[in-house]
Amino acid sequence: MASDQTISVIIPAYNAGRWLHRAVASCLAQTLPATEIIIVDDGSRDDTVAVAERLAARHANVRVLQQLRNSGPAAARSRGVAESRGALLAFLDADDTWAPGKLEKQMAVLQARPETGLVFTALQERDVQGRKLREVWHRVPQDRQRRVIASFLFRLNMLTPTMFLPRHVYDRAGGFDERLRMGEDHLLFMKIAADHEVVYLPELLVDRWVVPASQSKSGTPAAMQVEFQQFMAVAVQHFPYLRDHLPALTAKMHFQIGRRFQKQGDRRSARRHFLASLRTRPGLKSGLAWLTAALPASWQTLFHETPRRRRLFVTAR
Repeated sequence: MASDQTISVIIPAYNAGRWLHRAVASCLAQTLPATEIIIVDDGSRDDTVAVAERLAARHANVRVLQQLRNSGPAAARSRGVAESRGALLAFLDADDTWAPGKLEKQMAVLQARPETGLVFTALQERDVQGRKLREVWHRVPQDRQRRVIASFLFRLNMLTPTMFLPRHVYDRAGGFDERLRMGEDHLLFMKIAADHEVVYLPELLVDRWVVPASQSKSGTPAAMQVEFQQFMAVAVQHFPYLRDHLPALTAKMHFQIGRRFQKQGDRRSARRHFLASLRTRPGLKSGLAWLTAALPASWQTLFHETPRRRRLFVTAR
């Protein structure tokens, strides 16, 4: 690893005024301090900019950048990286937090294994009251191509706030694809994993807070389908062998869209997408979802997937 160990933390923020202070506080509490913390306001309509500017006024290593219109997390992160100075990069979402030793432990991995292109960690999810919902651990394939496939299928569900990597690796991979509003972190991981060794640090060093109106939870089903399809198209352009795995991800797309419709109370649309998932890739989960979606609305919550009902391990097969 290069002798330059300066660290830039990039925080994209959209309507995150309520949560931003907590995220920045977790950066400032790191046992290995970041050289700079760059908050990129992505066209927020709340008090995000005011909160960010107050933080910058109190802390010399905090900077604020503004985008006039909302362009998505990939574009905000790209802007932050472009204006950053660190030789090492870390990313944190404005509503998430890090454990105090995260950067120090990831730096130790890079120092011990300088051929590493990226270090990522396990994480835990919390609700707005701070109660733990679940832990997300990973089983990472040894083969590079299998890692790419696992990430494409969201079986290796590595999220951006767990990442730590050298800038030159980020640059070689081409950074985040700004066309994507979903899966941009997976695509970056896939491009890095195809050319470099990646190291998984099995420690719960990231708290992902499940908060109202987060961008990953609030999109319409129609937008969700467009974003899935765009991610699939771009990923296959980079890795043509992923074409063989399109049915599996298409089935997952229809299942997730069905769940979104179900939560909105649109049982007819939910059943249509559950059936599309079942036809694309037959499975018990989609079949049960299709059957139970026809039950009375008062029964629906009995069969909804919740964080506590999901598997605790994300298995990359």
